[in-house]
Amino acid sequence: MAANDHQIGANSGAMQLSSSSLLHETGADKFVMVANKQEIGANFGAVELRLSSSSLLYETYGHPAQFRMAANNEHEIGTNFSAMQNAWLTHSHEGEEVRRLWCTVVAAVWEKMIGWGDVYKVVVAMVPLYFALILGFGSVRWWRIFTPEQCGAINRFVCFFTLPLFTFEFTAHVDPYKWNYRFIGADAISKLIIVAVLALWAKCSSKGSYSWSITSFSLCTLTNSLVVGVPLMRAMYGQVAVDLVVQSSVVQAIVWLTILLFVLEFRRTGSLDMHMISGTNTSQSVEQGEGGKEVEGLAAMSTMSSSRPSFWYLMKAVWLKLGMNPNSYAVFIGIGWAFISSRWHIELPSIMEGSVLIMSKAGTGTAMFSMGIFMALQEKFVACGTSLTIIGMVLRFIAGPAAMAIGSIAVGLHGDVLRVAIIQAALPQSITSFIYAKEYGLHAEVLSTAVIFGMIASLPVLIAYYAVLEFVH
Repeated sequence: MAANDHQIGANSGAMQLSSSSLLHETGADKFVMVANKQEIGANFGAVELRLSSSSLLYETYGHPAQFRMAANNEHEIGTNFSAMQNAWLTHSHEGEEVRRLWCTVVAAVWEKMIGWGDVYKVVVAMVPLYFALILGFGSVRWWRIFTPEQCGAINRFVCFFTLPLFTFEFTAHVDPYKWNYRFIGADAISKLIIVAVLALWAKCSSKGSYSWSITSFSLCTLTNSLVVGVPLMRAMYGQVAVDLVVQSSVVQAIVWLTILLFVLEFRRTGSLDMHMISGTNTSQSVEQGEGGKEVEGLAAMSTMSSSRPSFWYLMKAVWLKLGMNPNSYAVFIGIGWAFISSRWHIELPSIMEGSVLIMSKAGTGTAMFSMGIFMALQEKFVACGTSLTIIGMVLRFIAGPAAMAIGSIAVGLHGDVLRVAIIQAALPQSITSFIYAKEYGLHAEVLSTAVIFGMIASLPVLIAYYAVLEFVH
């Protein structure tokens, strides 16, 4: 058996273990291995295999020709030893090769396997989101509780109250002094690659569109790291992976969501100014956002920028509106407090902590509720159509991880950190990106579909990434 470059050879009299383990022969029908100062014993008569180190002890009593192994996720791998012994005794050479191959596969899979218990933890984290989504959908479509005007008010409540406090709460409790800045650099490079490609597409392609570039950027880069990423990464790679995912979430909130908010506000303010200047209702074309290079806010801004006073007036208006939006500064207050708290070991007063938590705990749930309301107001369940749904899934699960792989290799990431970087880039779509799209009227139907179907498809896709990356060195 060969696993992780350590060979274990076996015969009926003795089993040999090289590298970090030592062999202790105890007779023709028994063997004992010592690995990392932990004893692994077995008896061929009543096969009992004790595995320690990263695994838990698992003893099997009953059929003497069977054994089972259990990893720390309590997943069992079993086999019938008697059949393997018979094959080896009958065809010694072929049997030995078969046994070695079998043991290699089992050892590799067992050591890195995600157990059903871990999958269940991810499902437990995801199902409550769909519960809130169904409640929101039913409150409009089935029970007629809210009017369209009230639905808009609910989305604004989520956008301006629960989400900022949710962002502040998880940002304020990180330790920025322990961050992996090479990982953050890889993330930044991947985002810049996507920005460059989308800008080139919008400028040079006949089908290019600045508004679709904004939406495509959201689909490629903004992930739901905390809800799905944390439990899944803990199951795959442990606490180190969880720390990296949380770092990615904080940087996303500080940098990329802030930039997205600025661009959306810039686009909307430019559209309103263009409407006042031209006297035409350009906001209608902005809401449509469909088909080619439509007359839109960003195109209007490029025209307005030729007039220096108009451009600076527009910038001033954008910054004033961002200053009134709590999403633009909640994350900066949170990271500022994180630096102070980690440096001098100061905690938030309990009265402040409780005041924040009472609203922040509702952040994700109310966001999904708002998405359910939005779905109920659409004529079709999949409002954006099949083709846009497929494009969104490709951008989410292929383009984003590919860009992250390039960025990670560029900064020299390797091993599990490289694997975590790629997998976390394939996490489901950020719920916040939908809330922003709904508030600013830009392809909210595409983002809602990406969130809903992305969370359904994410689990098998992420496990597939995990399995493939285990064979990449």
